[in-house]
Amino acid sequence: MTHYFDPRECIYFWGQDRFGGLVPLLGQPFFKLGLSAVISASLAQYLILLIGFLAISSFIKSRLFCIVLALVWFLPPTHFIDFLLFYSGVEYSLVFLAFYFINKADARSAANEKIGSVRLLLMAAIILTIAIWVSDMAIITIFSLFLTRIIYYIQEKRFSIFFLRDVKFYVYVVSAILGFLVISTLKNSSSQRIDYTFLNTIQQTQETFRLLLESASRLLTFDADEPFTSLYIYLLILMLIIILKKVDLLKNLVFTNKLLTFLLLDALIVFIVILSSHWTLLNGVPRRYFTTTYISFLVALIFILDNLYFREATLSKIKWFAIGSCLVGGLGSLYHFASIWPGTLTPKTKVIAKLGALEKIGIIGNYWNSYVYSCVDPNNVKATPYDLAEVRNMHINTETFEQKNIYVIRDMWLDDFPDTLNVQDKMLIKSGTEFRLVDANMCKYQFVRSYSPTQKRNNKK
Repeated sequence: MTHYFDPRECIYFWGQDRFGGLVPLLGQPFFKLGLSAVISASLAQYLILLIGFLAISSFIKSRLFCIVLALVWFLPPTHFIDFLLFYSGVEYSLVFLAFYFINKADARSAANEKIGSVRLLLMAAIILTIAIWVSDMAIITIFSLFLTRIIYYIQEKRFSIFFLRDVKFYVYVVSAILGFLVISTLKNSSSQRIDYTFLNTIQQTQETFRLLLESASRLLTFDADEPFTSLYIYLLILMLIIILKKVDLLKNLVFTNKLLTFLLLDALIVFIVILSSHWTLLNGVPRRYFTTTYISFLVALIFILDNLYFREATLSKIKWFAIGSCLVGGLGSLYHFASIWPGTLTPKTKVIAKLGALEKIGIIGNYWNSYVYSCVDPNNVKATPYDLAEVRNMHINTETFEQKNIYVIRDMWLDDFPDTLNVQDKMLIKSGTEFRLVDANMCKYQFVRSYSPTQKRNNKK
């Protein structure tokens, strides 16, 4: 998407009505400077993550706990690595940046600087709208944020005054209306609309919870892919026990600190929504879906440790214990990549670069074995899934079949390479022998012709 960037086609991820194309958009300046699309997109992604980290770390007093936060943020356990790779890290970076501006707006408002406060709130509103564009799940997190603010207005007995006199109320209302209109317009412009809002029945929710417990049980019994995450969980449990010993101070902190209240509410509400979503069950309740709950809970845990009172000697031990624990979880990701999947620390881009020996080519394969192979050199390597339903960009799909040299990857699709292959009603004839390259089983094919309507009907018969 960074390489082929077109504002009209990259509003959302190709072929979808979710995951706004913020990263490809921000990657354009780097790409125009001559960097590869992969590096450009990576720089954009990590720039957003860095901004989010700096925003939330501004609320942490201890430098050592900032290091703990950095480990949680940039070196997550393998089961939550999607925080770095996909939308959840970008979403939460934007939400925490908005929270930073809202906190600054409250300070300006307390100092009677209403104009400055409104400006900061408008900035936060824009950022939150972008967060929803990036991920629909941000709606739940933003709901948790405003529920937190309502709780504190009620607690401070300013609820009625808030509605009648506070200009911030009107900023919230106008921002919500404009944000709704912007997101609705963007959704309507997408090429495909998919409804992800179906909820589970009671029986389905029970099944989702059962699968989640099975997954958690494998982690707790060291029966998962790698042992580091299992050990990391027990270290987190030990930290929770340390915190619960300060239960009286903890209660006071939870109900007097807006950030902590928001983080705990968000972790709980998002967890409930994910369990209730039928989409979660359809995808087998993957652990990555709980990445958002994990990050809210871990940031809350760090914030609690940073604010609870401990004797100096005890606090020093807790800080180093927290750093060690997060290193255990993070190193598990490196172990997983090196020893389990993909079984090497060699970057995928370096492996794919070997396709350059084949010059200008088209690649057809399973969805997971198509687009990824063209990301290093999109000008010379065109790729598309064999299944038309999984094609994300029809222009690239057409270009793939126009290439003089077409290669089929059979992994996760075919048991062997047949002499003729019907792909998207197009006849391909085998014109080479099977070989292995870029960790894939490949074979050269030649595009002969498209099937006529009569041939299509006969094939169906």
